[in-house]
Amino acid sequence: MDIGMENTKPILAWPPQDPDELKKIQGVCFDIDDTFTTDGKLHSNAYQRLWELYRCGYALVPMTGRPAGWCDHICRSWPIHAVMGENGAFSFYMRQEGSRKVLDRLDTPGSLGRKK
Repeated sequence: MDIGMENTKPILAWPPQDPDELKKIQGVCFDIDDTFTTDGKLHSNAYQRLWELYRCGYALVPMTGRPAGWCDHICRSWPIHAVMGENGAFSFYMRQEGSRKVLDRLDTPGSLGRKK
């Protein structure tokens, strides 16, 4: 089955890291457009890895050049904590308001802390 992975490039190996230093990582910011996606498609293996990181409690913030409408959808449907759109022009996150979640702009630095 072709899942569009033929154009992916291997990630260069990182030099060995101190495990105690790696434990300090609280979150991941990552590019969406043909970095997390491949030829504009979000494949199931990438989405699954995103869920795994989310369940481990990492703050996840994808970034894109896409407009607010795309970011609204991403923020509401992906397992993330915020999304940055239009090449950094704005950031959205979902906040709890009573029994529902509401899309809001992220204006407060440090509000994406890792789950305890």
